[in-house]
Amino acid sequence: MHKNRANTPDINKLVENIRPLATQIQQLARQAEVLYAQEVDAIIKDQDINPQRIERCLDGVLDFCFDEKMLQLFKKLCRHYYTIDPVATSALRKTLGKDKMCYFTPYPAMLLF
Repeated sequence: MHKNRANTPDINKLVENIRPLATQIQQLARQAEVLYAQEVDAIIKDQDINPQRIERCLDGVLDFCFDEKMLQLFKKLCRHYYTIDPVATSALRKTLGKDKMCYFTPYPAMLLF
């Protein structure tokens, strides 16, 4: 136990060093949410069926899958894409894997659809 107490200042210092980075990541996710929400809404509103545009957007949104709001955008766009190309959407689901976790999130990829 004494050894754990000795490491506490190191852990506290580490947490304090990481805190600004975590804050910046969350701020970046909020900015990305605004931009990607506009793109996702435009794709759906325009009933865009261009797979390159949709897949590029899905890929970008997935970069922020650690954030619940970004996961919601991903789900929303996947539902739209499924009506256009169920095979590609299912392939995306298989690529992510049933048991794989999205980067930094407790949500299994299989729940995204």
